[in-house]
Amino acid sequence: MKALLVIDVQNGVYFDKGQPPYDGAGLLSNINALIGRARAAGVPVLFIQNKDEKRPPDSALFDIHPELNVDSGDKRIVKTQRSAFLNTSLKETLDALSVSELVICGMKTPFCITAAVEDAAALGYRITVAQDAHSTHDTQGCSASELIRQANRKFAACARVCPTSAIDFG
Repeated sequence: MKALLVIDVQNGVYFDKGQPPYDGAGLLSNINALIGRARAAGVPVLFIQNKDEKRPPDSALFDIHPELNVDSGDKRIVKTQRSAFLNTSLKETLDALSVSELVICGMKTPFCITAAVEDAAALGYRITVAQDAHSTHDTQGCSASELIRQANRKFAACARVCPTSAIDFG
């Protein structure tokens, strides 16, 4: 069974530094396409949300971006570290659903997406990374587009990396 992980697409992460991430509109569109196809195939959708002092659970900054198609049946996992697996119920939730393959998308590429891919690989999951459905912001030393390109090359060592349009949940 597959599952779709949508990581940290929260108001406080998406609008970090007061602006949307690289190709923000494309990011939201591609994630919504993945969500729609996952649901149509009966694949669980899990939203991972980062909780910290800047994004407490009772704040708008913690909330999932309003343009994402969230359904009441979707699972939510709250994390306090970069990794979606560390000190969370994610692995237990995936085990209960008999998930062996993950499709990963969301934010921020060099931090939480990278941690999720690395940890999922270490745990033995088959992984697909939607190369055009994860993003970040520019850093002082590197553009967001370059960070994404570098990450996609790195992810290819342990995951299938492909465009959203090539991802099938059947």
